[in-house]
Amino acid sequence: MKLLTKKFFVLFLFSVLFVGCTQSTYVYNSGVERPKATIAKNIQIFSEVTIEKPYYELGAIAVTKTSEEHGNGLKTQMKEAAAEMGADAVIAFRFDYDLSGNVQAMGVAVKFK
Repeated sequence: MKLLTKKFFVLFLFSVLFVGCTQSTYVYNSGVERPKATIAKNIQIFSEVTIEKPYYELGAIAVTKTSEEHGNGLKTQMKEAAAEMGADAVIAFRFDYDLSGNVQAMGVAVKFK
């Protein structure tokens, strides 16, 4: 879990430093097979850290929107980033806010076994 926390921190730092309007960033876990892209509308989002269905982690995802956008569409963009990674779902989904009012959604892309 410490590795996951470090990846979220790196994603958060990167997105805060280089954010324009909306930015999606993802990092694959090392050594993980990179599956073909999936369809964004089929991606499931869970706030839980673990789910009942067997899965393996693909990597961390972060989507940042500026304060002017008020976080609209973060789940949709999270699904699009997860689909690019080849994920079936996003677990540990959560929102964070930075000091300038930007909104960031973070989660872990997973592939069902």
